[in-house]
Amino acid sequence: MKAAITTIALMMVMVCIMSAQENQSANVGAIPSFFLNNQLDAVAGPEEAQHFGNVIFSNASSVYVEVFRMKSKTISFQGEYTDEDLQTENGTFRYYFPNGKVESYGNFLNGFKISVWHRFNLDGTEKSDMYYSEERNELLCQCSMDTDL
Repeated sequence: MKAAITTIALMMVMVCIMSAQENQSANVGAIPSFFLNNQLDAVAGPEEAQHFGNVIFSNASSVYVEVFRMKSKTISFQGEYTDEDLQTENGTFRYYFPNGKVESYGNFLNGFKISVWHRFNLDGTEKSDMYYSEERNELLCQCSMDTDL
């Protein structure tokens, strides 16, 4: 049962990733909605920024963004925040290496990592997963899928 749920969840995430990768090039050329420094704090403009981003969609409860590296114009991450100031992550996030391959993906809840975070090496091979508590942003273990919790 656990394996079936994990397989279904992975398939859903992969569909989202493939869809996002198809749309990456379209958003790079868009006029940036915001600029960020290396600590991902908002800055006034491109001269002090290391990242730029675009709001993909927003509603009363969330803002979904894609953020790119300033120099290389490659995607850095994409995810959903609860606020327009981009301070509280909430939902699925994907982080990318400069070569465009996925570095990691997982979920946040009110600014804290939760559940399983899948990680990859620069060449795309899998690294051990990170398992976080649902309540306290506490790392429970760093282990492979075959390990019983």
